[in-house]
Amino acid sequence: MPFTLTHDKYHRGNRDILPIVDRIGQPVELSDVIAFVASDDEKAKMKSPFIANETMNYIPTKQFKLSINKDEILEKGILSEKYSERIVPEMRWGLGNSFIYKDAMMILDLLATNNWERPIYWAMTVTSSKYYNLQKYFKNDGLTYQLVPMEVNAECYHTGEVDSELMYDNVMNKFRWGGIDTDIYLDENNIRMFSNLRSLFGRLAEKLMEEGKTDSALVVLDKCMHLFPEEKIPFNNTLLSVITAYYHAEAYEKADELVDKLTNKVYLELDYYFSLSAKYSTGTKDLGLEIQTNLYTLQELYKITTEANRAEKSIDIEANFMKYMQQYR
Repeated sequence: MPFTLTHDKYHRGNRDILPIVDRIGQPVELSDVIAFVASDDEKAKMKSPFIANETMNYIPTKQFKLSINKDEILEKGILSEKYSERIVPEMRWGLGNSFIYKDAMMILDLLATNNWERPIYWAMTVTSSKYYNLQKYFKNDGLTYQLVPMEVNAECYHTGEVDSELMYDNVMNKFRWGGIDTDIYLDENNIRMFSNLRSLFGRLAEKLMEEGKTDSALVVLDKCMHLFPEEKIPFNNTLLSVITAYYHAEAYEKADELVDKLTNKVYLELDYYFSLSAKYSTGTKDLGLEIQTNLYTLQELYKITTEANRAEKSIDIEANFMKYMQQYR
């Protein structure tokens, strides 16, 4: 990969940490920031806040910009023609940190130097602290977020804008599911990963319906339930997006069945948690989190069934939610 910083600039203790001091007060072209960081001139350094009588490199702004050549973006295939009108003339973002480590420095260098010769992705499993406030430019292609020069339309509580065309091809045709349809053993890490993927299917289905592709959305949802049935991947709040999508696609029987299964599981777990004596429940952080997650799930199921005009179900869920809330308090 192309970098401005040569190996001698960052190996063995060089630029391990860079303080951020906002001395400019406005966005600065990222390539200029990296050139400043790469400089060995004492004028490009500050007194070290960590070691007395020493100086160190730093970043002189909290705001960055990256100029964009629209024709080049389309020519290199970073974005397809359908997004051409949404490509921005420059990307702008900022860092609220007071310093960054070497990994962030190299990411910034890559963004400044790569010149869109290769697409840049974040894995979905990467912690959000490593997004460096770039998520307003993330496009969701399946298991990855691609950095793109357009401001995306992300749904509440979700990162990135779903690219339905790419994601559909990935999850329906390209992904290999690791033998999940066999008797292979799935440990807690596998189960957690597949649970998150179930939520992804729901997001894709919703996007397809926004585009008027209800038949494709139902195919996606049915594949999701075939891949991740309850006996393989226990139901939890990642099922909410699937239930919502089924209702929006007017597949009421399938949605109702999932609501019944999920609410029964939540009721069973909450009954157990509230049956525990104070010896096991008082001051237990993990138990409190489990209770809160289940109560949140009931709350969301009430909203979903109410919006879908499933009055019988929403009334029952509301009644049980209030019962458990009284015990929780």
